[in-house]
Amino acid sequence: MTVTLERCLTLLDAWLEQAEQDWISLPKGMGCYGTGYNAWGVQTNQKYLCAAAAAGVLGARTGLIAPERAERWTERARAALRFSCASHHSGDTLLLDGTQWGHTWISQLGVERMMAGVQVLEPLLDKDDRAALDRMLQSEADYCAIRYQRGRFPGISGDVWNASGKNNPESNGWVGALLWRCSQRYPEDPRAADWAEQGIGFLLNTVSIASDASSDTVIDGKALRERHHGANFFPNYALDHHGYLNVGYMVICLSGAAFLHFDLQHGGHARPEALDHHQHDLWQVVKGMVFADGRLIRIGGDSRLRYSYCQEYLLPTCAYMADRFDDRSAATMADGQLGLIEREAAASADGSFYGARFETLRRRSVYYLTRLESDRANVIAQLACYLAHKPALFAEPASPPCTASWCEPEHGAVMVRSEHRFASFSWRAYGLAQGLCLPPQRSDLAEWQRNLAGGLHCQGDEGFSGGWDSHRKPLGHRIHQFDGGFATCGALREGCSALIPEGWRAPEDGQAEHHIAWVALPDGHTCVGLQRCTALLPRIYLRRAAGLDLAIPNDVFNASHRTLCDASGSRTLTAGSEDADHQLGPWACVDEQLACGSIYGGDLALERRSERQGGPHPSLHCERLALQLQRDCAASGTVLDCGWFVASAISSDHSAALHQSASALELGDDLRAVSVTGQDGKRYTVIANFGATAATTPTAYGSCLAGSTEPGDVCVLVD
Repeated sequence: MTVTLERCLTLLDAWLEQAEQDWISLPKGMGCYGTGYNAWGVQTNQKYLCAAAAAGVLGARTGLIAPERAERWTERARAALRFSCASHHSGDTLLLDGTQWGHTWISQLGVERMMAGVQVLEPLLDKDDRAALDRMLQSEADYCAIRYQRGRFPGISGDVWNASGKNNPESNGWVGALLWRCSQRYPEDPRAADWAEQGIGFLLNTVSIASDASSDTVIDGKALRERHHGANFFPNYALDHHGYLNVGYMVICLSGAAFLHFDLQHGGHARPEALDHHQHDLWQVVKGMVFADGRLIRIGGDSRLRYSYCQEYLLPTCAYMADRFDDRSAATMADGQLGLIEREAAASADGSFYGARFETLRRRSVYYLTRLESDRANVIAQLACYLAHKPALFAEPASPPCTASWCEPEHGAVMVRSEHRFASFSWRAYGLAQGLCLPPQRSDLAEWQRNLAGGLHCQGDEGFSGGWDSHRKPLGHRIHQFDGGFATCGALREGCSALIPEGWRAPEDGQAEHHIAWVALPDGHTCVGLQRCTALLPRIYLRRAAGLDLAIPNDVFNASHRTLCDASGSRTLTAGSEDADHQLGPWACVDEQLACGSIYGGDLALERRSERQGGPHPSLHCERLALQLQRDCAASGTVLDCGWFVASAISSDHSAALHQSASALELGDDLRAVSVTGQDGKRYTVIANFGATAATTPTAYGSCLAGSTEPGDVCVLVD
């Protein structure tokens, strides 16, 4: 298939029909989708109006939506826009929580996301609607130019670390976009030149890196260094947003440029050179972290519901990259993502985008549910507006690259991608420590949190489905890259400052020390992990402990069934069917695609739960394969001590052979070593030093490919 306006409008028409249950008609021709509350409630309505405008105006123009329905959606868009403008600080109406919106660090975001729809709707607005829109936009531009502040810091700010409070790339982007937009929309306004200059400054500090501080490159009339206010990205474009390696917000930064890029084209306005600053460089990193079907590979995890929010904004990003930089692989990613949206909408069966997976969220939070639904509607509407203006936008799709290699040593992230395997490890993932080993064609196998790293969940360490990072501390890591793979070794503390009511708090430095060595072998299929976790107190109390911890989604994207093979045979796993732990043999293979096995540390356990997991509002049925699984018990001494393999794109027969080839080696008290035959037929030995004393590398096992046997390091040998 290809990305077409018809596909977009079909989805929007069905979605708007079911969204009527969350539509509120208000006096004076106004209306609102969602709660009508401040903050995300405002943006929910703004994203809805973009969707309604695209469906109504473009549906009527093309005849792809029935005339009476198109007219209704157009009226809904006008009513939503009236309410949005009237309830702003520049208006005379209150939101449904009794407040007015605007003049905050984030109030420009919803405006930016709605403007593609406003542009197609604008010829149908009356004089009063136009005047209200102008007042709102100019009021926001004045706030951004004169009084803008995020947290403690006024104006433009930047820092690579989230903890500083100055890591603000995405908000710099949307503030800069709004300022430039208003400077072009109102060129006769005496404030326009100031809006333009300040907008350029914010845009240049969106995807900013340290080398910008000394750059003499002239952008929009000045040397880059003159407008630099701090690096928001690491040198290789890692982003520590929200305190973890945040692939999702890397995309949000790209999408903000996409909105302005197309809106300026549509309006016939000038574009600043600053808009594209480092955007293509960032995209070169991000597109290596996208599955073949358009799903983001969240190598640093995700603190939100799975496969939502940030994921959506890859669609306008793909359009921007295809149009501005002639990246034809972006067309294939956009087509794949639209296909995922269509598949999930079909599973929901009521026109909603998330009805099947988020069925419990409506009871818990209409505010949040409508926010997420409107994000997906918004990006489809954006895409429809772009296609209406440029029908040949995705005319020449091409295959995305199948190979990639990337590393950000300071942040502790590394990845390698080949035809049959995507492998990554991130020490500063959400919750700290996360690995992935997946077929690049199978995004349905991707779940994130603590994947392939495991660890301890101590009593008093609340927040099992999220927020574990507050009870973990990194102790350091090393990363080695080599052709076709990587090796990394590091440690962290578990159970830090855990609180058991009433009266006991764990030491700030934690209750256990967890060492992990993780290697992606250069065979293009296999990864090897070694773990040792030792209690620091004479006795600790566990909610859960597990090594390996391979998470396997089992939900609408695979028809809620998985086939698992192990040494005893084959079984079908139906999503949400039981709460139980099952003992397996030493290896297992899922769907003849993803294998794992124990090298030492006992047999595998299969952990099954009937409730969805993932994020603060559980959103994905998931199976887990673990080693040394322990629940609700006391522990002391060595809590975890295991070695394992995971292999991508291999069958159950090859899984059994891989396990048969693997063996543990006895090299010393603090050394952990395994040997395994890769899918390339070569023999690899992995040795981790989890102690404090240097060891001699045993060259009898082959030549050193990478690393060392120094304390806290891992060595990879090949024979």
